[in-house]
Amino acid sequence: MSAPEALAAELERRVRREQRDQRLPSIAAAVLRDRELVWETAVGAADVTAAREATPDTQYRLGSITKTFTAAAIMQLRDAGKLDLEDTLDQHVDAAAHAPTLRRLLSHTSGLQRETHDDAWLKARFADVPELLATLGEAEQVLPPGARFHYSNLAFALLGIVVERVSGIPYAQYVQDRLLTPLGLTRTTFEPQQPAAAGYLVQPYVEGVWDEAPVATGAWIAAGQMWGTVRDLCSWASFLAEPDESVLRRATVEEMRTVQTIDDHVRWSGGYGLGLMLQRDGDRILAGQHEPVEAVLALVDELKQERKFWLGRKLLDRYAEREEVRQHPDARLRRKFGQQRALCTYKDPDLPAEERLDRALGLLGAADPLGNACQAKAGWERVVSFLGESSRDGMAA
Repeated sequence: MSAPEALAAELERRVRREQRDQRLPSIAAAVLRDRELVWETAVGAADVTAAREATPDTQYRLGSITKTFTAAAIMQLRDAGKLDLEDTLDQHVDAAAHAPTLRRLLSHTSGLQRETHDDAWLKARFADVPELLATLGEAEQVLPPGARFHYSNLAFALLGIVVERVSGIPYAQYVQDRLLTPLGLTRTTFEPQQPAAAGYLVQPYVEGVWDEAPVATGAWIAAGQMWGTVRDLCSWASFLAEPDESVLRRATVEEMRTVQTIDDHVRWSGGYGLGLMLQRDGDRILAGQHEPVEAVLALVDELKQERKFWLGRKLLDRYAEREEVRQHPDARLRRKFGQQRALCTYKDPDLPAEERLDRALGLLGAADPLGNACQAKAGWERVVSFLGESSRDGMAA
């Protein structure tokens, strides 16, 4: 079964528009329905230097989607009776300086800090397992365990070590043998296998890209190392919806999708299960994994399409002071967050017209890493042009 011709054309148009509007080197996308791949596409250059086009078989870095595999591995070991979710970390990792329960680690309620405690993102070097455990006492306990949701890559790095210690198998080998191979995910790996997309940082004010330096995640492999294709991601999503019980029990996957904590204490629109993010969509609950800031921006994009700029502005304003926004390691994403916030402010009918432009330009200037007013204005022109508007209502000369 394939998507109807008109629907396929509309999906293709949306993907191409997204690539253009977000200035992305490439995008690959696919749609799965009733466990069958019904549509797929890829646009742009997977490798700009080599002029190699992206295809649906191009691998991309999966980032935090790796966490869903880590969670499934922990749940397999629980079902096998080798651990309990109420076990503390030090029951499986000797002399661990912090000892939240495995349930707290899985649900981002351990209270441990989000990122590395050794400036790994600045040094582009991640500690190996012995070094991570030796320095774990330096990691900050930012909240009491169970107090509330606090996203933590450190938590999932520690869960990967638990998988190794309990199973007696290196983490990557365990995931390969117990998840990837049984499910036929042949294009999901821990190292890129060609064809694979090169990593880029898009230059903000000219048409060009900078190469991203490759980063080996060391002991943090279980938090964000995997590579995969949209085809394999569809197969993995299908498994999480209707699991093969020879790999993971249906009741266990349902448990993973059961809310453990709420991450949005204002609207109660999102939460976290056991290794799976949960997002409310009307009467449905969507389960999966994405970066929190990216999820907010995706929601704002939907609100913009419905011209609900006032709601987009309030949502972005609420998230603006969050640690994961202010300290997100991706400068491009932080800049986009500021641009979207400026755009929603400029278009918000609830604000007095005379205030919109000044406030929007102020937000855009703050989002610009160089703080240059001329560049900020140029960026604002581009953001407004994304809407396809020909006018510049009230735009300062």
